Amino acid sequence: MVTFWRHMARETESEHRRQHPTQLFGYTVISRIGRGAGARIYAVREPVTRLTFAMKHVTRHKKRDIRYVEQIQNELAMGRLVRHEGIRRPVSIHIKRSLFRRVKEAALLVEYVEGTRFTDVTEMRVWETLLVFARLARAVGAMHASGILHCDLKPSNIMITGDRQPKLIDLGQACRIGTTKKRIQGTPGFMSPEQVHRKVMTVRTDVFGFGASLYWALTGRTIPTAAPSRRKKEFVIGSAIPAPMEINPIVPQAASELVMECIRQDEAKRPGSMNDIATRLEQIGREARQVYEARSQAPKGE
Repeated sequence: MVTFWRHMARETESEHRRQHPTQLFGYTVISRIGRGAGARIYAVREPVTRLTFAMKHVTRHKKRDIRYVEQIQNELAMGRLVRHEGIRRPVSIHIKRSLFRRVKEAALLVEYVEGTRFTDVTEMRVWETLLVFARLARAVGAMHASGILHCDLKPSNIMITGDRQPKLIDLGQACRIGTTKKRIQGTPGFMSPEQVHRKVMTVRTDVFGFGASLYWALTGRTIPTAAPSRRKKEFVIGSAIPAPMEINPIVPQAASELVMECIRQDEAKRPGSMNDIATRLEQIGREARQVYEARSQAPKGE
């Protein structure tokens, strides 16, 4: 069996042991489950229904921290525009203000997902990875059909449930198709050239992030990218990016070629439909699974 080890920065043991609040906005805090974008994330329980949710909690310490509040407000607004089983559902937002109406803290209540971040999945065969990403492509396609871009597709924003179903999380940077953002938003190694250069974003912006995420999933490497400087306008560091099959020979050629299509610097040359990408991945994944199973059942020595 082919094993892929995922690594990501984890909180230290002492951080996990720190005392967390027992209640937030009337919800009982069960445990702290993560952090990100200026927020601490907790598993919480509604006291009446006893239902469990995840809660992104933001405390505003400085004036500029309002951007984190704006992100969770945006996640609620964008998330309400699309419904798909592969996208984590936002529920409600809670805001606490000072006497002078200044936001002191805020919390976004979202669906609680039982699963593991893709970056923490310790083993997954190539064919499994391809089929997981095919299902993920359908979820992103549903966002596009609703007129929304995710704009921050990356492995750490993908949850994998116990039955290998992907769940896309964190819509804090999501926006309408055709948006031009005033500042660079995204994650190095996964954001597209048009995000770096603050140009109009289209469905092909998410295609790049999707392809970069699949590149990492198949190779364990990120695409070497850098923000532009006044003197240097290049987006990709180095003259060429090695194809996934050059790094991991087990990757089917068709999958390797699809990934390289998705991460083309010229967005016009990338695939224009996530559903078309999903269809291609489903076919490639099924064929890869058949090859794997045939080899597994073949007598030793053949």
